[in-house]
Amino acid sequence: MKTALTLLVVTACACVQGLEFSNRVATITCLDGRTYTNITLIRSDSNGLIWREGASGGKICYTNLSPENLVALGIEQDLKTATNRIVIANKEAVSKAYNESQYRRESEQWARQQEKEKLREQEQEKRAPKPDTSKSTSTKIAALEAQIEADEEASARAWNYYIDTPSDYSSTTASSRGGTAVDNAATRLATARAIDGRLRAERRLLRQLRGE
Repeated sequence: MKTALTLLVVTACACVQGLEFSNRVATITCLDGRTYTNITLIRSDSNGLIWREGASGGKICYTNLSPENLVALGIEQDLKTATNRIVIANKEAVSKAYNESQYRRESEQWARQQEKEKLREQEQEKRAPKPDTSKSTSTKIAALEAQIEADEEASARAWNYYIDTPSDYSSTTASSRGGTAVDNAATRLATARAIDGRLRAERRLLRQLRGE
């Protein structure tokens, strides 16, 4: 398709990166057949022409423009340098596309490798021997049953001592820790109740260990 270029207002100034356009409006038909009508040109850089239309905008790559376009816009002085610029822009585009493709391939490869590592770790966890908790649980149960049996005997002795001892009996003896131990009706009752409280806690724990 023949490339057409209509410039409505032409004002441009040279800059380091290309051209800076000031209130320049143009209608440009590209090599792919698309026509940009009455767009405001902003500037040109190393590989394309930046434009704006209201709140939208974009870039037309040199690879989608003819050498005549570049000359007419003042981006290049003649068809030879314009062609040269398009060739360079095309090489840059190919290089960029290759780099992006290479990055995607490497990213996908890394993601696949990570997934393989994750699956491998999961498989190792499945094959790893499970700790045998049954032995420790059974040991705890046996020890707790023995403790309960001993505390039941202690509870019986404490209650018998409380019941059989006259309520008015009281004595004070030296404690092995350097203090004194008081034996009266209140302390005898407290001792029996404390043992029973410990027994209730031990029996709850035993039911938990047995899964009851």
